[in-house]
Amino acid sequence: MKIVFYLDFANMKSGGIYPYAKGVLGSLLACKDIETLYLIHIDSQIPEDLKALLSSDKIVLVPFNKHNKISKIRFLLSHFLMNTYHIYRKDFEAVSLGFSTERIKEIAIRLNPLRKIINALDADVVHIPFQVSPVYGINKPLVLTVHDVQELYFPQFFSSEERMKRSIYVKIAVEESDQIVVWFDHVKQDVERFFNKDKSAVAVAMPNVLNDWYLGIDANKWESIEEKYALHENYLFYPSATWQHKNHIKLLEALAILLGKGLDIYLYCTGHCTEFFPEIEQKMRDLNLENRVKFLGIVPIADLLALYKNAKLLVLPSLYEGGGIPVFEAMRMEVPLVCSNIYAYRQSVSNIDLMFDPLSAQSIADIILKFCEDGEFKKMNLKNSKDRLSYFDQIKFSDNFIKAYNNAIKNKEVKRIRM
Repeated sequence: MKIVFYLDFANMKSGGIYPYAKGVLGSLLACKDIETLYLIHIDSQIPEDLKALLSSDKIVLVPFNKHNKISKIRFLLSHFLMNTYHIYRKDFEAVSLGFSTERIKEIAIRLNPLRKIINALDADVVHIPFQVSPVYGINKPLVLTVHDVQELYFPQFFSSEERMKRSIYVKIAVEESDQIVVWFDHVKQDVERFFNKDKSAVAVAMPNVLNDWYLGIDANKWESIEEKYALHENYLFYPSATWQHKNHIKLLEALAILLGKGLDIYLYCTGHCTEFFPEIEQKMRDLNLENRVKFLGIVPIADLLALYKNAKLLVLPSLYEGGGIPVFEAMRMEVPLVCSNIYAYRQSVSNIDLMFDPLSAQSIADIILKFCEDGEFKKMNLKNSKDRLSYFDQIKFSDNFIKAYNNAIKNKEVKRIRM
C-alpha cells in the first residue's frame, strides 16, 4: 500500500498533533503492508527529531511551498468557497440561481494548489493527521484524524467565532473525507453523534505509544537546564499549551494549598503560551506564586526530555483530551504521574487511584501530597505504568490504520458508484 501523509510543522508545533503525527509515521514505517510513504511537508527545514524516521527507504519527500503569494490567494479562495458551499448549500438550492450549487464546490476544489500535487502521486490513500484538511476533492481516498470536539463540551472556553469555525471545519471534514480516525472511542462516539457520520466510517486507531517519538535526541543533563532556566530540583511538571481546558488555574490553586501545608515544591510548565496565558499569570500573582512557578514556553526537545526525567511528578489536570501524549511519554521515561479522571486518561492510565477530580484544587493537592509522603504510592505508580505499557504492547497499532485505509478505499468507491 502507498500512502500520502501531510505535515505542516508551523501549524503543528503548539500542541500534541506533531508528536501524534510522528507516532503514526513510526507505526506506518514499521508496517510490512506499507510500500511507499509520500511525505508532503510544508516547511523546507525538517525538524531534527524527525530525521531518524525520514531516513527510511519507504519515505519519498514531497516539498510544497504554500507561502508564496499565489498559493496563499488560491488557498484562501478555495477554503472560502468550500465553506460557503457547506454553510449555504440548502439556501442556494431554495432559490433559482441559474447554475448548480455543486459548481461552487467544483471551483473550490480546482482552485486548491495542493490538489494537482496529490492527484499526480501514485498512492492508494491520503492521510491528513489533523481535522482541518488543506485539500478536498482529490482523486484518492481521504483519511482525516479528528482529535476532539471539545467546543461542544466546553463552549465557554471559546469565542463565538471560534466555536463557529471549529464546527464548520469538522462538519466539512466529516462530509468530505472517506474515513475518520480517532484516538479513543469517546471521540468516535462524538463524531457519530454530533455529525451523523456512519459508524463504519469512523475508526479507533492509536499511534504506536510504545515508540520513542524523539529518536536520535538525548536528554540534556540536569545541570544544563538547571542553569539555563534557573530551576530547583523538587518540582512538579506539566507539559501543555495554556489553553483554558488544560486547567492550569486549578493546578496553581492546588500548589498554593500544598505550600500552605509547608511542602517545599515548585511547578514548571512547558508548551505554547496561548491568549489565555495572561489569566494564568494573574492567578499566579493573586496566589503569590511567582517564585514557585515557571512557564518556559516551547523548549528544545533535549530540554523537554530532561525536564521529564528529572521531575518529581507529572501532573495532568486537563478537563478534556482526545488522546493525551504526555501520559505515554511519562510512562516510557518511567516518570511517576497523576492525572484527572477524564475518559482519555481512564483509557490510558486505567487506575482510579492515580486520578483526581480536575474541578477540585483540594483533590489535586491531596493526591500530590500522598505521592510526596507515601513511598508505596510511588512504587504502585511506576508499576502501573509498566503494566499499561505491557497492555499496549499487545495492540497491533499499524493494523488498525491499515484497516481504516482499506475502509477509506471502499467508501470512496461507494461514493463513485452513487455519483
